[in-house]
Amino acid sequence: MKKLLLLRHARAQHAEIGKTDHERSLAPEGEKAAKHLGRQLAKQRALPGFAIFSTAKRAAETFLCLEKGAETEIPASGEDWLYHATPHDIMQHLKHLPEEADSVLIVGHNPALHTLAVELAGNQPLAASISSSFPPCTLTVFEFDAKHWHDVSKKNATFTFLIFPKE
Repeated sequence: MKKLLLLRHARAQHAEIGKTDHERSLAPEGEKAAKHLGRQLAKQRALPGFAIFSTAKRAAETFLCLEKGAETEIPASGEDWLYHATPHDIMQHLKHLPEEADSVLIVGHNPALHTLAVELAGNQPLAASISSSFPPCTLTVFEFDAKHWHDVSKKNATFTFLIFPKE
């Protein structure tokens, strides 16, 4: 079984004059929500074995706040490609993950994460919960009936868990 956690970055500051979108920081409520999520995942023993986060400042800070809330270090990699990734890009990158990583957290951006979550959810029971909205710091969890990352697909995905942000 492989497990994928999709996390939209937490609430960010509004764009500032002279700064790029990539440089936007988390808002205080975003920091609080990501730390709370980390505490929840640690309490439920649902922390991932590995994380990939977009190098956009707000996504990297979301991951760091989640780690701080969980009070543990999670092996991770910041990836430039994730900033403009499509759902297809994310699925392709999953196929090349190390096999020893049974659960992986992706911290990225909309619309890609929302679209991918909806596609993976299909018409499963939790799907209606995310069909129209995927607010900042929303976490979805999917399990794949697959032994290897290269075998994960929409066909073998089960939508198992959902956390909306608490800000």
